[in-house]
Amino acid sequence: MDDQYMKIVEEELELEKQRTLAKVAEGYESAKRRIYARLKSCWKDGSTMKLELRNRIAPMILTREEIKGEGDVPIEVALVDDVTGDVVVDEPEASANIDFFLLNVSEAGESIVPQEEGKKPILAAGNVPLQLHRGVAKINNLKIRNCATKIKPPVFKLGARVVGASVRVKEATTEAFALKDFRQKYFIKHPNPSLSDQVSRLVFISRGGKIEKRLNDNSICTVEDFLIRHLIHQQSLKNIVNTQESKWKAIVKNAQACQVSEKVYCYIVDPKQKTGVVFNILGHVLGICSGSHYSQISTLSEKHKAYVDAEVLLPSAYHNWKEVKVFNHLNILHQHLHDKTENSQSCPLLDPPLTELVAESFQTTNSVWENFTLADPSCPGLPNPPQTELVGKSFQATNSCGEYVVGSMNDEIDRIYDAAMQSLYAWPSSPSLF
Repeated sequence: MDDQYMKIVEEELELEKQRTLAKVAEGYESAKRRIYARLKSCWKDGSTMKLELRNRIAPMILTREEIKGEGDVPIEVALVDDVTGDVVVDEPEASANIDFFLLNVSEAGESIVPQEEGKKPILAAGNVPLQLHRGVAKINNLKIRNCATKIKPPVFKLGARVVGASVRVKEATTEAFALKDFRQKYFIKHPNPSLSDQVSRLVFISRGGKIEKRLNDNSICTVEDFLIRHLIHQQSLKNIVNTQESKWKAIVKNAQACQVSEKVYCYIVDPKQKTGVVFNILGHVLGICSGSHYSQISTLSEKHKAYVDAEVLLPSAYHNWKEVKVFNHLNILHQHLHDKTENSQSCPLLDPPLTELVAESFQTTNSVWENFTLADPSCPGLPNPPQTELVGKSFQATNSCGEYVVGSMNDEIDRIYDAAMQSLYAWPSSPSLF
């Protein structure tokens, strides 16, 4: 019984051995065939190296403009092993010189653009021939001359080849791209134009066309000029453009999609109170200023927002545009308001009779009175007010009736101003006031 078991085991082992050897032999023959095919290809071409142009080329290239890849990035050229795909770093091939050429793409096929005798090369070379460094390099300052646009169709491929090499290296070509005259860039419309762009960069406004001429005749040359005129007199601008309603809306939308600068516009509505509105080139309210204080629109109370949103301040600014001041940055506006307030503190704002009325309407301390800047403390006729205790931003004082009062500085300013105005209206005719 044991002998029978051993015989069966030996037979199974022999069968498994034969199957394994057959698989090994088959794999060996397959590998040998692949290696032989590769060696045959190498013998035929004379090399296992090739060039690669990495980064896809831009779909449209302008003459006289640097050739770049998609996303405005430089195109990289690399010498790689055709079998492994690794970059070749062995010398002297890793420092080979690269030359470039153009292929014209047509229905008949691809053909190298020849060099015309007595004329400059169609490719304006910056660093050509380009030398590799450890097998790679970036194409810089390579341009196509304007004469290439005469070739029809203006569809090309950029090719690269190794020059002066001891072995043959496969050439590389990019994807096909359209070639346009460099002057096309002046006609390209910008989805988000700059304020300094010419109005012809806006949609439906042709460079040198009738609309641009009418705009230029009315001193509207840039996108910024267009937006300012749209703020001041929209209907006048619409009449100047004089186009279909749908096109007019598209032009305005394109202009308002501009890259808004940090410029701010300030219009002082009430010079006495130094109250004004601050807005940007699109007519969006940024905040209001009062004296040296600036408040962002997001920090104002609903009452103030309603005042701004009621379209009382902005239309007044548009109507009196010559009085609107432009500041390159919001910080410059802050400094302007601060300097203006400091300069005005030493100048009397009210005549002596009105100063007496204000002093009688509410008595306060010298320190609080100076903060109000209603008059110069040295102005004759201004009585010395009683003592007042300041608590943070609030104050404690006695009014003209001897009542004890606690309030905020802003409330007190409003109260004094209202009392002064009421007394002014009730005051008889006086040469010093009228």
